[in-house]
Amino acid sequence: MPIKQVIKRDGKLQRFNKDKINQAILAATLDTYPDCSLKDFKKDISQLVIEITNKVYNEFGDSVFIEDIQDAIEQKLMSYDKFIAKNFIIYRYRHNLARDRYNALMKDVKDKLSAKNVVNQNANVDEKSFIS
Repeated sequence: MPIKQVIKRDGKLQRFNKDKINQAILAATLDTYPDCSLKDFKKDISQLVIEITNKVYNEFGDSVFIEDIQDAIEQKLMSYDKFIAKNFIIYRYRHNLARDRYNALMKDVKDKLSAKNVVNQNANVDEKSFIS
């Protein structure tokens, strides 16, 4: 199989790594069935990883967006085990919320440090105090 490049959310390219798919499925499985023995799922998970990897290589060009890979994982998990799929979807949702909050916080910090939208919250200390 040719080497694929994954386009991350920030636009950076990263080499495709099927082990990350394996880790995502294992994590969702353990979240769903915390008392399970992974050996019960190991063969099925290995087959799912192969199917998802084949889908990524056959349906996408030289590069693939991370979201497309995650969508492929969801689709396969839904046909395999809807409860594992649900936990994977919830994980994605929570991770997206956390990423959005982090990005908003970093934007606010950058705005404060660069003294954009200066509002004198205190007559003695304001955003302009940081840049002098």
